[in-house]
Amino acid sequence: MKACPDVPATLSAHGLSHAYGRGATRAPVLRELALRFLPGQMTLVMGASGSGKSTLLAALGGLLRPDAGEVKFGANSLWGLAPSLLEQLRKREFAYVFQGFNLFSALTAIEQVALPLRLDGEVRAAARSRAEQALAEVGLDRHLHLRPAELSGGEKQRVAIARALVKHPSVLFADEPTSALDSLNGERVIRLLRELTRRHGTTIVAVTHDPRLKPHADCIVNLCDGVAVAERQGAAS
Repeated sequence: MKACPDVPATLSAHGLSHAYGRGATRAPVLRELALRFLPGQMTLVMGASGSGKSTLLAALGGLLRPDAGEVKFGANSLWGLAPSLLEQLRKREFAYVFQGFNLFSALTAIEQVALPLRLDGEVRAAARSRAEQALAEVGLDRHLHLRPAELSGGEKQRVAIARALVKHPSVLFADEPTSALDSLNGERVIRLLRELTRRHGTTIVAVTHDPRLKPHADCIVNLCDGVAVAERQGAAS
């Protein structure tokens, strides 16, 4: 297995194992994984359905406690933290993008992106200013006041990306970020993610079946029955 470059990892997993069920029905989905995710890089997690991709993403993001092993954000072991501290770390350092966009139908684009800032107590004017800047970064500065029904699929995903990145997280988790998009919009979204990764030094961990993403990745981890059978350093441009 060819590892990514030996630089300090933003996020890492050591001996990560997890199974569902008990006794005769116990089904291992992750088997002693050791992985590193680097700042400013995009790692794709690929594999067939049932290979453990979604479980891995949940464990790395602090949403699912593994049966064994640990996940570390920098020097902090996620599962060694008190639940309240883990929740604070997740809110401060992690962000998520999903294939279904997860936008609120009644909110405009700028309201969608400002919402996490407002929930953190930021005043309305400052939150809207930051949201406007984030939407401009994803090329939607002329769509600030449009609601989801007025946006294309690619535009909805760009709103979701702006909302995820407006707080400048250290790690962005993406679950099938292009699967709901046509070829053109899928290509635009992945190029945008790649550009923003480099610009902000964000670590991206993306679960995907989409082979279009491969040329843009720095590292690719292929899972088979919960085992990382291959990992390569990519040649993303």
